[in-house]
Amino acid sequence: MNEIITKLDEIEKKAESILTDAAAEKEMILKQLEFDKREMDRQYASMRQKQEEEIKQQLLSESKTKLLGQKEHYEAKMRQLEEEFLQKKETLAEKIFESIISS
Repeated sequence: MNEIITKLDEIEKKAESILTDAAAEKEMILKQLEFDKREMDRQYASMRQKQEEEIKQQLLSESKTKLLGQKEHYEAKMRQLEEEFLQKKETLAEKIFESIISS
Protein backbone atom coordinates (compact mmCIF):
# COMPACT_ATOMS: atom_id res chain seq x y z
CA MET A 1 0.00 0.00 0.00
CA ASN A 2 2.88 2.29 0.84
CA GLU A 3 4.31 1.57 -2.55
CA ILE A 4 1.06 2.61 -4.24
CA ILE A 5 0.90 5.86 -2.26
CA THR A 6 4.52 6.57 -3.15
CA LYS A 7 3.81 5.93 -6.84
CA LEU A 8 0.69 8.15 -6.70
CA ASP A 9 2.73 10.86 -5.00
CA GLU A 10 5.38 10.61 -7.72
CA ILE A 11 2.68 10.78 -10.40
CA GLU A 12 1.14 13.85 -8.71
CA LYS A 13 4.54 15.57 -8.49
CA LYS A 14 5.22 14.74 -12.16
CA ALA A 15 1.80 16.10 -13.14
CA GLU A 16 2.46 19.31 -11.18
CA SER A 17 5.85 19.63 -12.88
CA ILE A 18 4.24 19.15 -16.30
CA LEU A 19 1.57 21.76 -15.48
CA THR A 20 4.22 24.21 -14.23
CA ASP A 21 6.31 23.68 -17.36
CA ALA A 22 3.23 24.07 -19.56
CA ALA A 23 2.27 27.32 -17.80
CA ALA A 24 5.81 28.66 -18.22
CA GLU A 25 5.83 27.67 -21.90
CA LYS A 26 2.39 29.24 -22.37
CA GLU A 27 3.65 32.49 -20.83
CA MET A 28 6.72 32.44 -23.05
CA ILE A 29 4.57 31.83 -26.16
CA LEU A 30 2.21 34.67 -25.19
CA LYS A 31 5.15 37.04 -24.78
CA GLN A 32 6.53 35.96 -28.16
CA LEU A 33 3.12 36.46 -29.78
CA GLU A 34 2.88 39.97 -28.30
CA PHE A 35 6.38 40.78 -29.52
CA ASP A 36 5.56 39.42 -32.99
CA LYS A 37 2.33 41.45 -33.05
CA ARG A 38 4.18 44.67 -32.16
CA GLU A 39 6.84 43.92 -34.77
CA MET A 40 4.20 43.24 -37.42
CA ASP A 41 2.36 46.46 -36.50
CA ARG A 42 5.64 48.38 -36.83
CA GLN A 43 6.35 46.82 -40.22
CA TYR A 44 2.89 47.61 -41.55
CA ALA A 45 3.09 51.18 -40.24
CA SER A 46 6.45 51.57 -41.95
CA MET A 47 5.11 50.14 -45.20
CA ARG A 48 2.04 52.39 -45.05
CA GLN A 49 4.19 55.45 -44.41
CA LYS A 50 6.46 54.53 -47.32
CA GLN A 51 3.47 54.05 -49.64
CA GLU A 52 1.96 57.36 -48.52
CA GLU A 53 5.27 59.13 -49.23
CA GLU A 54 5.53 57.48 -52.67
CA ILE A 55 1.97 58.54 -53.53
CA LYS A 56 2.65 62.07 -52.28
CA GLN A 57 5.80 62.32 -54.40
CA GLN A 58 3.95 60.94 -57.44
CA LEU A 59 1.12 63.46 -57.02
CA LEU A 60 3.59 66.31 -56.55
CA SER A 61 5.44 65.27 -59.68
CA GLU A 62 2.22 65.06 -61.69
CA SER A 63 1.14 68.48 -60.39
CA LYS A 64 4.46 70.05 -61.32
CA THR A 65 4.26 68.53 -64.80
CA LYS A 66 0.72 69.87 -65.31
CA LEU A 67 1.65 73.31 -63.98
CA LEU A 68 4.69 73.45 -66.24
CA GLY A 69 2.54 72.49 -69.23
CA GLN A 70 0.00 75.19 -68.38
CA LYS A 71 2.72 77.78 -67.87
CA GLU A 72 4.24 76.96 -71.26
CA HIS A 73 0.80 77.12 -72.88
CA TYR A 74 0.01 80.56 -71.41
CA GLU A 75 3.47 81.91 -72.21
CA ALA A 76 3.00 80.80 -75.83
CA LYS A 77 -0.41 82.53 -75.92
CA MET A 78 1.12 85.68 -74.45
CA ARG A 79 3.87 85.68 -77.09
CA GLN A 80 1.24 85.19 -79.78
CA LEU A 81 -0.79 88.15 -78.46
CA GLU A 82 2.34 90.33 -78.29
CA GLU A 83 3.21 89.43 -81.88
CA GLU A 84 -0.33 90.22 -83.03
CA PHE A 85 -0.20 93.54 -81.19
CA LEU A 86 3.18 94.42 -82.76
CA GLN A 87 1.80 93.58 -86.21
CA LYS A 88 -1.43 95.55 -85.73
CA LYS A 89 -0.26 98.44 -83.55
CA GLU A 90 0.42 100.80 -86.47
CA THR A 91 -2.99 100.09 -87.99
CA LEU A 92 -4.70 100.49 -84.61
CA ALA A 93 -2.83 103.75 -83.92
CA GLU A 94 -3.89 105.12 -87.31
CA LYS A 95 -7.54 104.16 -86.69
CA ILE A 96 -7.46 105.85 -83.27
CA PHE A 97 -5.83 108.95 -84.75
CA GLU A 98 -8.41 109.13 -87.56
CA SER A 99 -11.21 108.65 -85.05
CA ILE A 100 -9.88 111.54 -82.93
CA ILE A 101 -9.46 113.81 -85.97
CA SER A 102 -12.86 113.05 -87.44
CA SER A 103 -14.69 113.69 -84.16
